[in-house]
Amino acid sequence: APKMLLTARVARSVVSLGIIMDLLSMVGCFYLHSPQTLLGICSVTSRSCVQPPFGLKTGKMTTQKANMRRARSTLYLSTQSDPPNEQQVELNRKERRRLNRKNRNNQRNRLTADTPIGLTSIARKKSLSQNFLVDDAIIMSLVNCVDDQSQMGCCVVELGPGLGSLTKHLLERFPRMKAVELDGQAVKSLQVSYPNLDITEQSLLDFDFKKHYDEKGERLTVISNVPFGISSSTLYKLLENSAYIRRSVLVLQQEVIDRIMSGQTQRKYGSLSIEHVIRAENIRQEMTIPPMAFEPPPRQTRIGVVSIDYQEELPLEESEMRILRLCLQASFEKKGVTLRESLPRSKELRKELQGLAEICLSDANWLDKKPATLSPGKWLHIARSIYSRSMSSLSETV
Repeated sequence: APKMLLTARVARSVVSLGIIMDLLSMVGCFYLHSPQTLLGICSVTSRSCVQPPFGLKTGKMTTQKANMRRARSTLYLSTQSDPPNEQQVELNRKERRRLNRKNRNNQRNRLTADTPIGLTSIARKKSLSQNFLVDDAIIMSLVNCVDDQSQMGCCVVELGPGLGSLTKHLLERFPRMKAVELDGQAVKSLQVSYPNLDITEQSLLDFDFKKHYDEKGERLTVISNVPFGISSSTLYKLLENSAYIRRSVLVLQQEVIDRIMSGQTQRKYGSLSIEHVIRAENIRQEMTIPPMAFEPPPRQTRIGVVSIDYQEELPLEESEMRILRLCLQASFEKKGVTLRESLPRSKELRKELQGLAEICLSDANWLDKKPATLSPGKWLHIARSIYSRSMSSLSETV
């Protein structure tokens, strides 16, 4: 009985001490801050009064200690400034993680570069696949690959300069170069940073290489950190205008470079490699680039640099080259099917060629071949044969 009486007295003393401490906190808030904080402390006090007197353990600390700590933290936050703002509200773990994730995404979605007028920042557009090259050593190696002998670099064309990390070094060697950029924010930044730069706000897929070639009177030299989302489209655009381009230096994904340089016996042998063999004199991979050289770094992608020297004269006429591309695209969509089955399925080929069905029913031996078994020279023969037969059938109908 004496032990139980002593325990009850100790319990009452603990409860009284907790209530006294809460009352002192309320008085301090009343004199130091506003009635809003006082109401918050009152709610904490009301909760502490109904807690178990013997310090029932919840987790690693007692309920009484947790309530006292919560009251002190609320008082500390309330006395920082007047009136309270969003940053003073106590955040739980989930809210802190959400806020940190938002801040990281904001930093990732901003692109910053060092320009002659200082640091310049623009919003990153994911639709444009913007990954800017920022490593100066790699940039200088790229500039050295641009072997252009035109007067003050008037035939140099940079596609997609972004904020000008590569343009800055190119202008030192080629002051009369041309730049083509689609992002309006980047164009405004470049116009302010480099007032003497000849820049056009336009997609590189819409740029008229022939017109620029006619203005300069010499074949062009193209350099570009190609947006990853339009790598194949950019390569086909350059192939179509290879008569006006002497050399291109391109930053591409390694898988795209492998497709360009693959031979007939390799798995990635396709239309891209065949057209480059036909139109290019020399193809060389200059270097590989680590992902950390970009801002933001590309994820799970290997990057390389390839230089392509194009032939000045094409082995086929432009109309025959168009037939060749349509045949390649139609046949390599299904590699396991012979040309006799794949070519008539192409709507574009049927529109372009007269009497395609009759050509595919002929006894030509290449019609029973699969596309991956045919060499680039054989594809030249196929394009000439199909075009000549189509023109002869058209003249007969006329």
